[in-house]
Amino acid sequence: MNTVCGNDVERMAVELTGDQGAVAGIRKHLLDTQLVWTLIQMRNASRMNQKQLAQKMGVSTSKVSRMEAVADDDLSFGDIRAYTKALGMDISIMFDSAGMPAAQRIKQHVLAIHDLLETLCEISKEVGGGDDISRKIKDFYGDVLFNLLLVFAKNYSSLPSCEPLQFPAQDVPQVVAPHSEPLTSTPDSRL
Repeated sequence: MNTVCGNDVERMAVELTGDQGAVAGIRKHLLDTQLVWTLIQMRNASRMNQKQLAQKMGVSTSKVSRMEAVADDDLSFGDIRAYTKALGMDISIMFDSAGMPAAQRIKQHVLAIHDLLETLCEISKEVGGGDDISRKIKDFYGDVLFNLLLVFAKNYSSLPSCEPLQFPAQDVPQVVAPHSEPLTSTPDSRL
């Protein structure tokens, strides 16, 4: 859940209704509709309205409207797949278990990142390596490495009896590429 947005909505609910109890209902709704809000944000980012999306999905506009008005648990996987496909996106699913050791869970994510970076490498090879696309891919690789090092250093330094990791000043870029920012918050900061 987007905490800033959630807090704003909660504050407005109390101001409008005068009912502090409304906050619990708002919090529950925000938690229950995280996936739905993500789908809506993706549709908006694609500059598509519900009617255009419905046409691409081959369903009625009211079907899309209903999908965007329900709780996450009420969506079917088939509907989610059709919605994202109409947006020109794929779905990746990673099964995760709180009972699985943290190291194993991290390895799964690292392997998924590896596969995606390999895809970028193949694209760069296909276009020849000397064009703007290859340069941007190379810059992105640098950004990913830098951000991974920052996150690793921050987490490593917070371990008991570990000295903070220091990077020599000449190795730390002064400006990060405009298409990305260093990760300085929790893993929830959506890359």
